[in-house]
Amino acid sequence: MACVSLALIGYSVSMASHWNGQAQDPSPPALLDGAVDVRLPAEPRQLALLRTVTEGVAVRAGFGPDGVADLKMAVDEACALLIAVANPLEALQCRLWTLADEVHVTVTVPTLWTADAGSFGWRLLKALTGSLYANLSPPVARIEFTQYASS
Repeated sequence: MACVSLALIGYSVSMASHWNGQAQDPSPPALLDGAVDVRLPAEPRQLALLRTVTEGVAVRAGFGPDGVADLKMAVDEACALLIAVANPLEALQCRLWTLADEVHVTVTVPTLWTADAGSFGWRLLKALTGSLYANLSPPVARIEFTQYASS
């Protein structure tokens, strides 16, 4: 089984992938090549770790230097939007999974407030991503997007 886990105080990072064509993680889509889950305190200073993980996923998915930078910026903006409205002491969860030359990203955080869909960060996120879905309202705010290696 190809599964890697890393646990640090306050952090949780895990990776799951196929073994004999069977996904070891129930994540969508069904043709999952690999998934990385990151759970960390919803604090801006934690984003550096997530940028590093995102870069590794993008490189593994075949993204060029510009694509890697765009994906890192998109993940950073999505997380920053949700960290701004996160419940104190809650964890931000980010899942990145690859399929061919795509990376799908889901970011969630428990919240009592609605994130600002009119902010510069939101407009930047819309410009950087191939597809974008968001539920920015309580009790759990969620942003999902897909980034393509060719974009």
